[in-house]
Amino acid sequence: MRSYRTSEIAGIFGIHPNTVILYEKWGYIAPVKREENGYRAFNH
Repeated sequence: MRSYRTSEIAGIFGIHPNTVILYEKWGYIAPVKREENGYRAFNH
């Protein structure tokens, strides 16, 4: 399964990476698993 970083998701949808983080914080998207380095790992 491929995982995507926040900046990749933002690029796909044409939004700023901070917007992706806000959407997670506000509950618009489900909480995302973190990698060992603390980066969000969105899975498809």
